[in-house]
Amino acid sequence: MQRTRDLVLLDQRGTGGSNRLSCDFPDDFELDSPLPARIRELSTACRKALAGRPEFYTTSVAVRDLEAVRAALGYAHIDLYGISYGTRVVQHYLRHYGAEVRAVVLDGVLAPDRALGPRHRSTRSARST
Repeated sequence: MQRTRDLVLLDQRGTGGSNRLSCDFPDDFELDSPLPARIRELSTACRKALAGRPEFYTTSVAVRDLEAVRAALGYAHIDLYGISYGTRVVQHYLRHYGAEVRAVVLDGVLAPDRALGPRHRSTRSARST
């Protein structure tokens, strides 16, 4: 594939080594049915401790970043490959910048109307860097 195409990997804000947004929760925190007051308490403490600004870590911002990368690299059209949450990003990109897309592969689709939460986090430990 690399003989006829450039392969560009984008490290989305807040993932990998890109100023990851990560919070430590107590080991006894119950993910299945936490109390709303406890969620507010932990979320407030987490947000205050973050180095990054969470409002810049949304799917919409990720899509604008992807479009900026495409334009900066001078590609007229791109092929997109999305896995899990990446399928949501690809679908969002198509809605806004469909004319710039030549082909799409969606692998393990996460529907746009499905809520994200603790069950959709990375399989890597939240404490790893």
